[in-house]
Amino acid sequence: MKSEMYNRGIIAGNFDVIHPGYIKMFKECKSYCKQFIILLHTDPSIERPEKLKPILTKEERTEVLSSIKFIDSIAYYTYEDELVKLIKDLEPDIRFLGDDYKNKSFTGDDLQIHIYYLNRDHGWSTTKFKKLILQSTYKLKQAYITHTTDNYEQITINLVNSIRTFSNKPIVVYTIDYTATDELQSMATCIRLDLDLPEISGDDFLGEDIKYVNRSTYRTYKALSSKIDCMLHACGFIEEWVYLDGDCIANHNVDDLFNWCGSANEYPLATKGPHQYLLLVKKGELIGNPFVDDTIDLTKCLEWPLMNYFGMDVNQRSTEYRTTNILVGSNKNKEFLETWRMHKEVLPTKVDPVKFMPYHEETIYNVLVWQRTNRGLPMVYINVEGPETVDHFFNTTTEDDVLISEFYKLPQHKKDIKVFHGEKRKEQADIIIKNIRKYAFSNI
Repeated sequence: MKSEMYNRGIIAGNFDVIHPGYIKMFKECKSYCKQFIILLHTDPSIERPEKLKPILTKEERTEVLSSIKFIDSIAYYTYEDELVKLIKDLEPDIRFLGDDYKNKSFTGDDLQIHIYYLNRDHGWSTTKFKKLILQSTYKLKQAYITHTTDNYEQITINLVNSIRTFSNKPIVVYTIDYTATDELQSMATCIRLDLDLPEISGDDFLGEDIKYVNRSTYRTYKALSSKIDCMLHACGFIEEWVYLDGDCIANHNVDDLFNWCGSANEYPLATKGPHQYLLLVKKGELIGNPFVDDTIDLTKCLEWPLMNYFGMDVNQRSTEYRTTNILVGSNKNKEFLETWRMHKEVLPTKVDPVKFMPYHEETIYNVLVWQRTNRGLPMVYINVEGPETVDHFFNTTTEDDVLISEFYKLPQHKKDIKVFHGEKRKEQADIIIKNIRKYAFSNI
């Protein structure tokens, strides 16, 4: 009990499906008042058709709420003006609202009542609860998946917007160590995964206008490689899936990626990258270049330290390097994903991640696949540096694949490109989506 108790407190809502978050909330409310009253909204959809009709009847919800020891009584309303009259009649000393109502208007905000805003950081919501039930009872035939951290969510919303523009397939977004905003939850199925990432710091990003991840920090390694946990979780309820990094933008033909899922029998298939060998500049020195005096020394490749650690022969280094920003997979890939996840967790405790996994989970993936059949997708994306790159792609033809800039390779066959990768700015992403629609539909 609080030292300063109010006489009568109220909270309004339809309280359709009671979950642990509600119980925590009711307990907190009761600790502030002697009499705690529920104002039960009988059916929000009557006055606002866009709202969902409650699953449980008024009587069923009353029975559930009456059994909770923190609730003293229940009153009812159907329309918002009835709620105002009900509040005036009850003359409460305190009214409880979720903290998402801060600085927003709400019914009865002109009444002189003390407002207490409830913190909802418990991670529960009715939307989440219903989706958990759905995931436990239903399976998806096909779906897009991605993952995000809280600081990256707006970028992921760009991706979701693009998929929704060009596809009708379900989208599942894994939120790492945080609960998705209402905006993202309204656009996709959001599943929270708590992986205990290190706290974010200024060292984790590079650049001014556009923030790029710093691959030398452990948090970046953990954040990027958490995609493996997400794909493994997805195997539990999605038969075939396409994983896209959050800074991807779907092309109009993005659904074509599902055509490869049937070939992902052992492991997820990753897209071919624009380069056969990846290089890094470290302290002014170029690292990873295998070309020495007109010969190729594969021990100079970035992947060789990890290959050597795994006891591989140098010649097992494939001429195909694949990037893990785009993968297609199926529920048949659990064994490989568990192996991949085990290595990404254990290796940093055994070796120097910067030396052995310079491109994080991507380096591990390539080395593991080179031990197997080394199958994958053709190059299905181009890297973009804004709408100008997309305009150039649609307006330029070539008789062969041509490297236009360091990371932008213009393909001979435009139909091969299903994704534009790398744009993080909302305004630029919106322009790109608009331009894709223009170019795509002008060629129909």
